[in-house]
Amino acid sequence: MTEMQLLRDAALSGLARDRLAILDVGAGRTSSFRVDGAQLVGFDSSSEELALNPHLDERVVGRIEEGSLPAGPFDVAVLWDVLEHVDAPHEALSKVSEVLAPDAAIVIAAPDPLSLKGVTTKITPLAFHRHVLRRVLPFVEREPFPTYLRFEMRPSAIRTWATRNGFDVVFFCLEEGLIQRRLRARLRLHGWRWRLVRLLFRAVTLGRGSAAHTDYRMVLRRRPVVSPDSARNLL
Repeated sequence: MTEMQLLRDAALSGLARDRLAILDVGAGRTSSFRVDGAQLVGFDSSSEELALNPHLDERVVGRIEEGSLPAGPFDVAVLWDVLEHVDAPHEALSKVSEVLAPDAAIVIAAPDPLSLKGVTTKITPLAFHRHVLRRVLPFVEREPFPTYLRFEMRPSAIRTWATRNGFDVVFFCLEEGLIQRRLRARLRLHGWRWRLVRLLFRAVTLGRGSAAHTDYRMVLRRRPVVSPDSARNLL
């Protein structure tokens, strides 16, 4: 079973619905998380990008920072390559949680700000991101978006937010993203050279960062609320 299948299973586990309602935040022109038969609502700041997305049942234009999310309730919210583009990731997650059903899940796919990719992206200008994207992934038509890569979107910080806001982490994995893998192939950065880069980056970040793992995937599940009567019955 692939990691994507495990992620989907974790997000959909226990959601017994005739038709699921999924909110794709920052959907743009495609949706990475889709479920057959589900209602898929795309939310993005660009009406032009949403119009190019063939998977959506409904399109809503707005900005997550302005709190203009559709009302819901949604069974699953997807933030796929979104948190790095918002100035306050925890605030964005809190706004999303307000439109979720009581047993809903949040699916997150994001780069780690303290990875080699994350640090490089954070300290280089948008023009450099545009150049790399065109050279490494020439088939990608869209322009890169400005990035903030706040440290509060690190996996450990997302776990902290989840604990404080009534969610459990039910799936987590790390991976080396496609851009870095292709860039390493172009630069022939492998073998002992790649091991040296990994060791040096680990030392520079005082053991906190990773050159090999650029991105993470996470599923948060809202904890069921136990009523006072139910709690008494358990005693």
